[in-house]
Amino acid sequence: MLMKILLFNVFAFLAFISASAQFNENAPWMKDLNYNEQTSKSFKSTHSLYDISDAFNDYWRGKDYSKKGSGFKPYKRWENYWSYYIDKNGNLPTSYDLWESWKSKQESIGKEINPAANWNAIGPFTHDTYSGALSGQGRVNAIAVDPNNANIWYVGAPAGGIWKSIDNGSSWVNLFDDFPQIGVSGIAIDPNNSQIIYIATGDDDAADSYSVGVFKSIDGGNSWNETGLNPSTSNINLLMNEITIDPTNSNTIWVATSVGLQKSIDAGATWEIKRAGNIQDFKLKPNNSNTIYAVTSNTFVKSTDGGNTFVEITDGIPENSGRLVIGTSAANPSGVYVLRALTGGNSFAFGGLYKSLDSGESFTKTASEQDVFESNQAWFDLAIEVSPTNFNEIYTGCLNVWKSTNGGDTFIRINRWNVSDQGYTHADIHTIKIFNNKVYVGSDGGIYMSENGGSSFIDYTAGISISQFYRISVAKNDSGKITGGLQDNAGFIRDQEQWNVFTGGDGMDYEIDPNNSSLVYGFVQFGGSLFISSDSGQSVGVVGAPNDANGNTIQGNWITPLAVGSDGNVYAGFDALYKLENNEWTKMSSSIGTGNIDDLEIDPQNPETIFAAESNILYRSRNGGVTFSLIKVMDSEISDMAINSNDSNIIYLTTSNRVGLALSDQPTERGVFKVTIGETETTSENITYDIPTDQAFFSIAHQGRHTDNPIYVGTSLGVYRLDDTLTEWEEYYTNLPNVAISDIEINLDGEKIIASTYGRGVWESTIPIQIPDDEIRLVSITPTSNEVLCSSFIPTATVENQGINAITEVDIEYSINENSTQTFTWTGNLLSNETAIIELPLESTIAFGTSTIELTATIANDTYNDNNTLQNRFFLNEPGSGGTVNTFENEEESLITYNDGNSENVWQKGIPTGIKLNTSTSGTNVYGTNLSGDHPNSTKAILLSNCYDMTTIIAPVLKFNMAYDLELNFDVLYVEYSIDGGGNWDILGNIDSEPNWYNSNRTNALSEEADDCQNCPGAQWTGENIEMTAYAYDFNLNATNGEQNLTGETNVLFRIVFQSDPAVTQEGVIIDDFVVDGGTVAASDKTEFGLSTTEENIVAEMDVDLTSKTSDAIESAANGTVATYDGSSSAVVAKLNFRTLDDADHGTSADVLKVSGTITLVWSILGDN
Repeated sequence: MLMKILLFNVFAFLAFISASAQFNENAPWMKDLNYNEQTSKSFKSTHSLYDISDAFNDYWRGKDYSKKGSGFKPYKRWENYWSYYIDKNGNLPTSYDLWESWKSKQESIGKEINPAANWNAIGPFTHDTYSGALSGQGRVNAIAVDPNNANIWYVGAPAGGIWKSIDNGSSWVNLFDDFPQIGVSGIAIDPNNSQIIYIATGDDDAADSYSVGVFKSIDGGNSWNETGLNPSTSNINLLMNEITIDPTNSNTIWVATSVGLQKSIDAGATWEIKRAGNIQDFKLKPNNSNTIYAVTSNTFVKSTDGGNTFVEITDGIPENSGRLVIGTSAANPSGVYVLRALTGGNSFAFGGLYKSLDSGESFTKTASEQDVFESNQAWFDLAIEVSPTNFNEIYTGCLNVWKSTNGGDTFIRINRWNVSDQGYTHADIHTIKIFNNKVYVGSDGGIYMSENGGSSFIDYTAGISISQFYRISVAKNDSGKITGGLQDNAGFIRDQEQWNVFTGGDGMDYEIDPNNSSLVYGFVQFGGSLFISSDSGQSVGVVGAPNDANGNTIQGNWITPLAVGSDGNVYAGFDALYKLENNEWTKMSSSIGTGNIDDLEIDPQNPETIFAAESNILYRSRNGGVTFSLIKVMDSEISDMAINSNDSNIIYLTTSNRVGLALSDQPTERGVFKVTIGETETTSENITYDIPTDQAFFSIAHQGRHTDNPIYVGTSLGVYRLDDTLTEWEEYYTNLPNVAISDIEINLDGEKIIASTYGRGVWESTIPIQIPDDEIRLVSITPTSNEVLCSSFIPTATVENQGINAITEVDIEYSINENSTQTFTWTGNLLSNETAIIELPLESTIAFGTSTIELTATIANDTYNDNNTLQNRFFLNEPGSGGTVNTFENEEESLITYNDGNSENVWQKGIPTGIKLNTSTSGTNVYGTNLSGDHPNSTKAILLSNCYDMTTIIAPVLKFNMAYDLELNFDVLYVEYSIDGGGNWDILGNIDSEPNWYNSNRTNALSEEADDCQNCPGAQWTGENIEMTAYAYDFNLNATNGEQNLTGETNVLFRIVFQSDPAVTQEGVIIDDFVVDGGTVAASDKTEFGLSTTEENIVAEMDVDLTSKTSDAIESAANGTVATYDGSSSAVVAKLNFRTLDDADHGTSADVLKVSGTITLVWSILGDN
């Protein structure tokens, strides 16, 4: 055995105790930075954010950061968050500074509290996923189960505190709301008294939150107290991970920290570092707690005397490693596993599993060479757990979870991060624990548990609101409709109080169109892809980033700003201002400043007025972004902007120190400012007043429709309010946890303020409003947005009296398709807060196809006009007949076509003349995505069927002929259906649907590539089949296979959806002969008769008039028994056999009804009618 006796060096500890918050020291750029400084004359123990970012950029130069599991994203998230906190020299605050900031806030509570503040959490507590998206709600770092009560679970989140369940994970409650926003990376429960719990605070993996030491509860987590390891007594600043209570002595506590392995022998009152260094993991030897194993990033050490001395083990352990973690098992107390990550050129890739059978004296590498990491991000997440009942049963986690049953000689991957099956646990595994023979996994998506050794997992995250939001957007007319981008967990949308995941990647800036709450936009990191959904996330298209003159992709900021004007135009800030036109980015301005645009705001009253912030400079455009003028140079970088919605010459700014400025340009304080643009001079008023400047300023919002101009600022610890009548800020955080407010939105119609947080999801509160004497709001109009009407309609307007005085007269102006404006005056008595639905006459006939209705409602002395007008696009369709083939040869056989978003229509009707796609199957006309060439990029084009009453069609089968030339896995075609007039759309069928349907079930998640199959819903046609081929979907047959049964629906719409990605165009798709085939049911052909339920087989003899029929069959609608008819007589007697249907059969046919012991059978003649 090779050993080196190591003694504790007190100076190593002293070098750390005053250190500022630092990134994970295991990250390869941190190691490079530390090495370079240690070998230079200017060595320093801490680094500024500029130092760390420079080292990060140097490390990644020339590397592919887009690869899944590269480890690039965790740093960019950290950099973005902590950039708001740095001082004038770029230094990060210590945990003591942040702790004191929270204490100052606590001491000021009650000074100036606005009574309207009353915050409520609105989640996501749980969520569903739309097609193609992956489930995940928030990162979990630590898991523990009460050793005396298996029903009690605890989880720790990196920025969301500690949560407790007393019912096996069915429901959860947060235990740390009264303290500052912290992470929890270790949880220890006293086996002798489960009421005693210790937590190691902070985020040990990505430093998303700082550590405030070890906290202790003696009442099961209901209250918490500092231990001797805390920022108040030691001014410590470190990262912590595992924490363990000695099973033989509850007063002895061990915790691993970035400055050493620390021990307390008095239940946490005092602590002593027993082994200096950045301790990554440790374990007490089963059955002998005097033996301790511990690892730094590249050394394994062991103590056999309770930590008084340690020896470094080198026998079998490689000298250089990137990270090490330890596994032990009570099944073999002398056994130890060490899971190793590489260093050097392939940093943090899998470096082998090492096993010891002699209590860690020597190690042997196991036979397995399988890459159980599948990534280079082991510095960020790495886990190992060994079954306490079987030393050979091992679980490891990095990107996915792997399992060995033979001591590590071979492994099997038991799940995939991108496959949402029974083994799914989301990507990036931070902890694996086994309690009571159950396997628990904490990942970037939440907490998952398996009761069968990992064969399947159940998601228990529901109820834990720990989502880390970057930005949110709220629908103008619906305060409950919210979308936002989440760290680790893509884009979410909330509608009808239900959250859904609908995009991929890291969600960043997201926006809802102010005129159409179903139209949603969202960026991934750096603006690399823009997701677009016109149906509230049910389906999604993708637009790539803009390109420069040389065709190179332009990269925006980590959070690339996105904005939608009141006219529906979409803008983004890259190196200049870009506008989305026909689903492509058009450069509107020249470059603004020297870097990327940091923030964008559009005047809600005049969409031609756009403000942009670049670094510390404010710019304004008054011509839709074509040109910008410099408005004001601030002393510090602008972190957020809010336009005064009553007067766009006034704009409010928050400034916080952020990355990018020279040290000499950094101010000493952050602040809040009111900028007023005059005709000859622009002034800046510092309105920071008494808002605590030891907090970071993340967000700001202005409340319209209020003469006092209230503004709200979101900080690292809450929300504050100010208006024109105040010179001191009001506290506006009643019932809001002490959490970073990443974004704020004001919804005037709902009278709400909505705040996103970086660790505790989304919250809402009421706001104080002014009720004017006379005010009307146009709530909604019909037809609704994207509604498909199958017959004539009556427009309606729903109005609300938001004033004090009763409304007796409402003037309405409305037009359809910009035709002549109609006027209508409603009279009545509408009291304050009451609503009325007003039906409106139509003076002209609306043609088949796409239409737009615009409506304005006003009253005398109306106070505000920003809530009086609405506009909706809708479609007037026609009924379709079963068996009638659309050959597209005449105008009467035309279908409605349109594009999602703001791009031009793609589908064309006519003669195909492409090189590959140039045939039809009947006549000469088809519908094609481009009849004579390639389809456009970044488009989602719709071909809409007529309206079908499926109850009038016997044995319906959807058919059409199609040929396609699509970029494989990037451009796709699929069919959707709606049963509510286009309100909701669902994919029709899957790859197994019969008799001949899709050719692909691939999704972006299944592809394992960031840019592959982003448009794929998981059921589609893609690739090439240039021969006209008949495709068919049999509704009855597929319903028996478990798919949706539409045969009983009276108003079914189908739409053929073509989606292309941002690159590579081909000829696309052509379609001919669309039909819902099947026999039709005429009302005169229906006969009803009663049957006794006691008879099992019945012969019913009926006379049927077939005078006008050409069919040769009579069919029972219940079971398809057929009697032949030769057509030689005007009448026939058919003997049909029916069987009695019991309750089990009931419902298999829409034509069968069991009532009071009688079965009524409706049978029909198959004919051409």
